[in-house]
Amino acid sequence: MLLEMASGRLGAPADQLAVSKCGDHSEGRSSKRVTYGELIAGNKFNVALTGANVNAVTGVAKVKTVQELKYTGQPLQRDDIPAKVDGSQKWAVDVKLPGMVHARNVKPPFACAKLTAIDESECEICRALSR
Repeated sequence: MLLEMASGRLGAPADQLAVSKCGDHSEGRSSKRVTYGELIAGNKFNVALTGANVNAVTGVAKVKTVQELKYTGQPLQRDDIPAKVDGSQKWAVDVKLPGMVHARNVKPPFACAKLTAIDESECEICRALSR
């Protein structure tokens, strides 16, 4: 699906596109590039896979040969792992502010959503109980 979208955006046949570092570009014209984020542009990306075997789903993308694979089967540096294992990693839920009673991460239903309103009625109840 992303190759088809990139084909339309770049004006090049999908079989002439190459994927590099999470984006598509036209092989003959490397100056023409588009990222996956630009293709999706904050919209929902709902693609239904059909059939009993999702590995058998066909499309315009060709399966890479083992020699073409760059990252599969390769050890990748994970600088975040030591801090996660020893507990020194700071998370959003670790933040404590003066007078704070409770905090919670709230995730939007889709990428690039914008907060338009907050119902603070329950916050007032928590403040009253903490006094």
